[in-house]
Amino acid sequence: MICLSKLAVYERSNIARDPTTPSEVLVALTSDEESLVRYYLALNPATPIEVMIELAGDDDDDVSRIASSSPALPPNMFMALAEHTNVVTRVTVARNRSAPPDALAMLACDRDKHVRRGVSCNPITPISVLEVLAYDAEEGVRAGVACNPTTPPDLLDRVLSLMSHDEVKILMAAASNPSMLPDTVGRLASDERPLIRMAAAGNPILPVNQIVELACDEDKYVRKALLNNPALPTQVLLKLASDEDECVRQALTEHPSLPAEVLLQLALDETEDAHFALTLPNVLLKLACDGDSDVKRTLIMNPLLTAMVRNELSSDELLYIYIEDRDARMALINHPTIPPQLLLLLALTDKDADVRQAARLSAQIKPNIFWQEEVRIIATGNVMREALFSAKASTTQAIVNTLLISKKVIISVNHLLNANPQQDSNCLY
Repeated sequence: MICLSKLAVYERSNIARDPTTPSEVLVALTSDEESLVRYYLALNPATPIEVMIELAGDDDDDVSRIASSSPALPPNMFMALAEHTNVVTRVTVARNRSAPPDALAMLACDRDKHVRRGVSCNPITPISVLEVLAYDAEEGVRAGVACNPTTPPDLLDRVLSLMSHDEVKILMAAASNPSMLPDTVGRLASDERPLIRMAAAGNPILPVNQIVELACDEDKYVRKALLNNPALPTQVLLKLASDEDECVRQALTEHPSLPAEVLLQLALDETEDAHFALTLPNVLLKLACDGDSDVKRTLIMNPLLTAMVRNELSSDELLYIYIEDRDARMALINHPTIPPQLLLLLALTDKDADVRQAARLSAQIKPNIFWQEEVRIIATGNVMREALFSAKASTTQAIVNTLLISKKVIISVNHLLNANPQQDSNCLY
């Protein structure tokens, strides 16, 4: 057993956070005088449940918060923690998605508004409890009901009907809630206050005509908030790609799934400050390898595309396209420093169909940063040598594996012959 009392705080903390620490040591750390040690103990997924229960009632707010958020706590423990004197502990239980309905009903009557707010935001809170909280005196609590995705539409309308005009938190919460009726969200999207329009902009149930209107909103942050909407139409993305404000266009380049037309629009951005924009050859590569079928077919058959990208390559890099060793070209595709232009030519012009397919598949999984930055090979000769070495290594390994199998067969035959000296070797086959 480790003598914990002789260890420094940082050493005990490292032991407390280590999942491989024996359970008896973790139990011993429960009573450690340093809250940092107990904090890491609460974070450790290997901490026994009896220790987690004890830490949930810890006097330190952070320790209690972490332990109380554990989904492994038994139902009776949630009920006990719901009466804890520490408000942080009660808030954590109120937000815990494993808390039993009885504990949430008890916390819905808590004297602290932050606890009641936690209950009102919790998706597993019973509807009957949400109906009570809809009449709460605190705006933040009613805002929690308004943003809860399980709140029924009729209850959402009731919350809105009971609020005053200046309770912006409730309006923002309701505008962002996908459970809200589309007509109501559309009405909130026309509110005179930008914060409410921003909240409505990201709601996937927002009607298309409202989305189009917000794309022309006078407030750039409202237009930028549209990019959080997963239901954004292509025509709106195109509109935002030519937005007058740089921050909107920059945010658009980080969008996870831009259509081909939008990528091309961004690539053609020639403003001096458009350092974030995708470079045209790189965009064409992405479109040719991972774009719309019609766009892709047009680009692959377009000789101007190849010529444009060919001009981006140095003479040394261009020579590697014509390396006869197919395995070397395949290895080059997966090299971490291959530039987009070189990958483009391999994807579009390589004489081997398997190489072209491998290059296109590689292009499909490249991150956005690959298309945004001009990646140049610093030591092209070294890269090519690495590719050749990789290809030769693969071939050599295949030969070695074959020889090893042959060796095992020969050893087996010899073993059989030695075991049966009278046996004619020809009878073995």
